[in-house]
Amino acid sequence: MEPLKLIELLGVATALAYLVLVTQRRWIAWPFYIASSCFYTPVFWKAHLYADAILQLYFVGMGVYGWRTWRSETEEVRVVSIPIRRNAFVAAAVLVAALVVGYALSLTRAGLFGYSDAFISIGSVVATYLTARKVLEGWYYWIVIDLIATLVFGMRDLDITVWLYLIYTVLSVRALLIWRKTIRHV
Repeated sequence: MEPLKLIELLGVATALAYLVLVTQRRWIAWPFYIASSCFYTPVFWKAHLYADAILQLYFVGMGVYGWRTWRSETEEVRVVSIPIRRNAFVAAAVLVAALVVGYALSLTRAGLFGYSDAFISIGSVVATYLTARKVLEGWYYWIVIDLIATLVFGMRDLDITVWLYLIYTVLSVRALLIWRKTIRHV
């Protein structure tokens, strides 16, 4: 097996461990998140998904933030919900930012993949923040992002990662349903 495929496989394994554990609202999920991000940086760079590669560095930082935030909870991690107007604003901001960054990336070797790469990356920044803050609506963002990423990664011949994102989609739906049962409205 070539080294980059092995690294991709390690990224998949640690990413799945993270998602299973974060669904259960366990703080130990975050070290797996950090490891997966480290594994995926060179994988995305080699596939010319530059925004996704750089995004992994943000994920490492958010992994540390999530780990510290969740670990300091004395009880089970509490889930909150935010108003629909705030969600609409956030979604619009993600789309505008993705168009701006996507245009810049489309001028590189990424070509038209720059737009989808930007959307996946910027959406992931927002969804990761919402997850770390225990906001239910983050899972809606993850479901959309995961579905789009599945298509993009398939077109970039990241076959193992395609399977990961299909599983991510299913687990994100599951997490949404589980978290919804424990919600506190803000």
